[in-house]
Amino acid sequence: KDMYETFAADLESATQAEATSNTNFEAFIAEKTAQLKAMEEEKAQKEGEKADAEQQLADTQAIYDDTAAQKEADIVFFDETKAACQAKHDAWTLRSSLRDEEIEGMAKALEILTSDEARELFASAIKAGKETGMDSRDT
Repeated sequence: KDMYETFAADLESATQAEATSNTNFEAFIAEKTAQLKAMEEEKAQKEGEKADAEQQLADTQAIYDDTAAQKEADIVFFDETKAACQAKHDAWTLRSSLRDEEIEGMAKALEILTSDEARELFASAIKAGKETGMDSRDT
């Protein structure tokens, strides 16, 4: 009987140890399954955040490219406008100086034509009759 009791005790102890190990294993698997599920959810969340960040980066890059292209166009426009303004300024300066010279020339011509010497010359150059179309008796 002693051997039977020892065998039964050993069997009961082994069964209890196996049950405890099986319970521990199932608890371990349940914990790891919960961790795996949590990590998969975190992975899905991170992938969503990454996709959002990539979309935002693409949008920002497109805006940057558009802004850079607009800046280049603005620089070209500014340079063209500046050149056109400079050309108009140069043309205005030339016209203004020519107009000033013309006015100065007309003033000098009037001064010459209205001087006493010019009046005497005109008076002596114009004789009644042939040049004026009038006879001396008409005057």
